[in-house]
Amino acid sequence: MNLQQYDLNRKPYLIYNFYNCFNRDTIYEINHIVSELDKNIDSKNYNGERVNGNLRYFIDKNTVKNYPSIEKCIKFLIRKDTVKDIENLGNISLENCYLRFEVILDKENFWLEKHVDIPEKKMSFLLFINDNGEDINNGTDIYNQDLRLVNTIPFIHNSGYMFFPSKISWHGLEKGKNIRYRKVVLINYVTFETDWKL
Repeated sequence: MNLQQYDLNRKPYLIYNFYNCFNRDTIYEINHIVSELDKNIDSKNYNGERVNGNLRYFIDKNTVKNYPSIEKCIKFLIRKDTVKDIENLGNISLENCYLRFEVILDKENFWLEKHVDIPEKKMSFLLFINDNGEDINNGTDIYNQDLRLVNTIPFIHNSGYMFFPSKISWHGLEKGKNIRYRKVVLINYVTFETDWKL
């Protein structure tokens, strides 16, 4: 996994934009998971939240055995030097944290209410898989403290953005976007227990 190519935006809060993150094998495995998710999604249930488990697939120690390239990513993300680098990017401590790795598929009419992440999330990293011609405007929408839309992260293939959740890190996905088949990977460092201790 590549975390060497990035740029920084400090407004309205600290966001790092990363590029060329996954290799071809990892993208292939992600696409396989997405095709399985697609069998269970009913877009009529969309309500501005991500509570429907059919929209997301969490990698754990049982399922990771089927995805060797994703397993390499997970090993990279829990390495001490990687964790230290991310601590430095966010000026935070990740002591006693865990990794959560999930694959998500959003389909027609999906939207996500503007929100801040739960306090248990210490780092959020959303990566876009856009090898199917999804509209570039379908990236995450970023809001200021007045909840005014100030930026949209472009939905560029194999890119993503990282931020460090706080009371001002408002984000979402506006209603009415031309979403057809939006594939994303969400990586979090969290304080609750998962299979992946840092």
